[in-house]
Amino acid sequence: MGSGKNWLFLLGLLWLIFPGCSPRVICTVETVVLPDYTCQRIIRFEASPDPNYPSQRPRLGDYFQFPAAEFYDTYLAQPEKAAFLGAFDSFDHIPPDLTRLTPGTSRLAGNRFAFRVAADLVFFVLADFDETITDVIVSREDGAAAIRDLFRLVLPEVMVVLNARYGSKFDLSRLEAWLGGDILNRLIQLYNGSWDIRRAKRSGVTSPGEFVELYVFAKEMAAREGLELADLATPDLWQENIRRLKAFAIRKAREICPPRQSGGEQISDGLLSGSAGEELLGALQKAVTARHGSINAYLAKLGEVFPRAFGAYLTGTVMPIYTIPDVTYYYRLRLPGMVIQTNGIRDVGGDILWNFADRDLAFTGQSLWARTLFVRESITSALDVRGFPSSLAEVERMFVLSLDANGQIREKLLLTLQQAAGVRSLSPLEALAGDPGQPDSQAARGVLELLGKYRQRGSGAAAPNTPPAPPPATPVPPPAAATPPAAAPTPPPAAPVSPPAATVPPPAAATPTRPPVATVPPPAAPTPPPASTGATGAPPPAGSPLSPIKSLDDSENPADSVGGDDGWSTIAAPPLPPPAVSR
Repeated sequence: MGSGKNWLFLLGLLWLIFPGCSPRVICTVETVVLPDYTCQRIIRFEASPDPNYPSQRPRLGDYFQFPAAEFYDTYLAQPEKAAFLGAFDSFDHIPPDLTRLTPGTSRLAGNRFAFRVAADLVFFVLADFDETITDVIVSREDGAAAIRDLFRLVLPEVMVVLNARYGSKFDLSRLEAWLGGDILNRLIQLYNGSWDIRRAKRSGVTSPGEFVELYVFAKEMAAREGLELADLATPDLWQENIRRLKAFAIRKAREICPPRQSGGEQISDGLLSGSAGEELLGALQKAVTARHGSINAYLAKLGEVFPRAFGAYLTGTVMPIYTIPDVTYYYRLRLPGMVIQTNGIRDVGGDILWNFADRDLAFTGQSLWARTLFVRESITSALDVRGFPSSLAEVERMFVLSLDANGQIREKLLLTLQQAAGVRSLSPLEALAGDPGQPDSQAARGVLELLGKYRQRGSGAAAPNTPPAPPPATPVPPPAAATPPAAAPTPPPAAPVSPPAATVPPPAAATPTRPPVATVPPPAAPTPPPASTGATGAPPPAGSPLSPIKSLDDSENPADSVGGDDGWSTIAAPPLPPPAVSR
């Protein structure tokens, strides 16, 4: 019977890999950020029974909380459907709105938002969007400790029953040490391996390869115990592994628990099934009741331990007493300007898409991020530098010129650019460039040189929404900062230019959130930055204004990561109508 415990333990290992039969929930989230930084958001939930159990009646309120519903303009909440639609002045006004209940505990898994200006250089703005979905697990160490606590809850009752039933026939002295030693350590090893696999994901989005990695890791670990699991391509993989697990359990139990008398009865499959199995189950229930007061009290204690180890998104998979749905999330995000970096997938319309399951959120959570660039064409046109910038290399060059030796934005240069935008003339910038006594004069000369080719395209002001001229086929590399300034600038247009749209926020004088390092030269052509190995894609050290707020997945198309040179969306783009919600 010791082998039966081993069989149940190893079956639990496979529960981590093979999901059970659960209700289905589809969650669709659409978020639109407008040019004035306001946002619109719609969330839809729809629950349905497992196809194999059509009589299930899943209720969303058993799995989710909706504390943000009152902050939305329109909401609909039914047992199997829910929808929320709202317009918000900023993301600061949206509370966590994907709050997931954790079975048996008061722990909640939720999300949080961030949309912030990363850098503002008057001509253009870089802004970051980040929605992070978190699990309830504090740390891997806490999870491993919870697994040890789980064994302390389960093993004593198991050994009481086994000793009462089989202690006179078999020597069980090594069984408890083996279960609480080797088997427990293997389980924690598998647990830590699953954390390592998740943390090694660069984009944070689970792929089929992660499933393969986890199974291969479990297969290698089982092999060290003498258990050969089937290959992934094996037909009826689940049934085949159950057969192998039972055979291994009997073989191991005979090795660890020999008969007390020579030639005595050997442990056999009959001890794991039939009337003997039912008798053991009844004895185990009595032992649990005697120690914990009732079965429900015992399950409540287990319910406190499992979420500590497996969080909100795996507890139902490894603890079948809970009926927890399989949730699939579909995200769509629309940002103003041109998205230059993201860990999502962009569709033909420019929206960013994410698609993942709830198990993909286990342990490390999920971070959905994007960086967008919007050009203030009303300012560039008024200064007769229409079409700037025509490539990301020129954006990079502008940032490098704007940073001092400490990697901070040059305050005098930034104030001068703001003055130039205010008077609709490059005269303040020319004055700074011509004053060698100013510490930022050389940087100002470099900016004038960068703008020079765009000032030669013609005079006259363009309307704020006029599309920029198409970029050159081959971007011209920026000149060195030491080159003398360009010739006398073209006089400003005679006709007055209407001020920027009211919805455009004024240029910020504060130091940007993520300034790039000044010593990094601009690339001749934009390339995807290297990937990070952070748990949820933590930002790499700032080395460039185009460094992503999170790391990029190698599977992404580099062109999707950095954008193309086929024109820029502007901050003056028209607002998008809110999606409709039917009651």
